[in-house]
Amino acid sequence: MLTKWLFRKEGGPGCEADSLHHEFLCSTAGMAARGKSRSMVLREFHRISLPYRWALLAVSWWERLKGMCPSRVAHQALMADIDLVLNGCRDCWTYHFLLAMERLGVIQATQWRFGMTTVDRTGIIGLSITRPIVHTALMAALRAHWVLSYGTTIDPRQGGVGAQLRTHMFWVHDIPSDIILSRNNSPRYMKLCLPLSKLQCLARYRLGALHLLGRTEHNTVVHQRHCPLCSSTRDTCRPIWRARTLARCGSPQPEDLLHFMLDCPAYDHIREQSPSVFQLHALAPPMARLHDAFDTVDQHALVQCVWAMHLYRSHLLGLKHPHGARIQHQPANYIPTDVSLWCRSDFGLVDEASLMIVAV
Repeated sequence: MLTKWLFRKEGGPGCEADSLHHEFLCSTAGMAARGKSRSMVLREFHRISLPYRWALLAVSWWERLKGMCPSRVAHQALMADIDLVLNGCRDCWTYHFLLAMERLGVIQATQWRFGMTTVDRTGIIGLSITRPIVHTALMAALRAHWVLSYGTTIDPRQGGVGAQLRTHMFWVHDIPSDIILSRNNSPRYMKLCLPLSKLQCLARYRLGALHLLGRTEHNTVVHQRHCPLCSSTRDTCRPIWRARTLARCGSPQPEDLLHFMLDCPAYDHIREQSPSVFQLHALAPPMARLHDAFDTVDQHALVQCVWAMHLYRSHLLGLKHPHGARIQHQPANYIPTDVSLWCRSDFGLVDEASLMIVAV
């Protein structure tokens, strides 16, 4: 069973316990599990798939059995199991355990397989199978699985297979190759003492922001999933916001996580209140700026900022939001303090031709 779940083919039958684990993590983040990338959710919480956890437990048990006194029944059972492997048995626990270790690259077939003349009980007992080695091998296998899962492109705006996982990997949460996932090094916002509703709000945006128009309108061409506040012809789209979007981006923008967090002018007044989150690397490329924002040292300010932006979006679009919540409205005469974000309208000039581009 261990090898079946560890190395199942993409799209093959999933593990029921792992599905329950996925549902629990999604519930913790305040969202439904259906349609959410399992790899993305596990990355966010720095958890590993349960079959991977079972592999680590099996290694711990293997190490414990080897170190037992020879008179112990459990140790004698291990020795008998190893003898079965040496005689060609493929149904015993030791065979499947060693097969999993071989597929992980921890050991070689010549070190334990039946029929190898140099293989004996002492050689199998002496195999270098330890928890740190197996944990590192599991992380390598996990990263290889991520690469296979997100498809052949990197840009999340291209959509297609693995778009959710790509968004999390390249826009939200970069995990260095030497990091071994654990709750001790999970994202810092999870350790804050703040209302659960605010922490869940940030989690939902980090987990792909699947409620934004750029993700919900799957039947529409990606570049036509325009932001309803600054790039569409809706009543919610103010002319000044359309002008600022064209000035800073050059064209109408889809409402995805990158646009919501960095570019949409509807939230400029909220972002300016959190300079520790958004203004540290203003000249960096967009993806780097988004990474820096989510990885800011001031996680408290990030949570409060995303919560305020979410409330304002919900209010403008007539969506459900907490009754009595304090909404930070953008004044009608508001102009960003950052001159590089200004447009012609901010100088008192109106270019009607540029404003009509979004209507095409």
